[in-house]
Amino acid sequence: MEVALEEAAFIRIPLTLKEEQIDLQNLSSGQIRVFRRSTRRKSQEWREITRNFKTPPKLENGVVSFQVKHFSK
Repeated sequence: MEVALEEAAFIRIPLTLKEEQIDLQNLSSGQIRVFRRSTRRKSQEWREITRNFKTPPKLENGVVSFQVKHFSK
């Protein structure tokens, strides 16, 4: 089920990384990727949707933010 929104929703997700991974201070907005899971029941595949956004995702102070115009169940 997909729901279209009249206005874009602003999504903010805190980004946390394990100690062994890249330090957040060395990470740039250009390195952020957003994925969605396939809505097909048989396929649990994740697809990158970063390039589908009108405005690219932004990383500030450890929080990734982006806007969406629809949600899927």
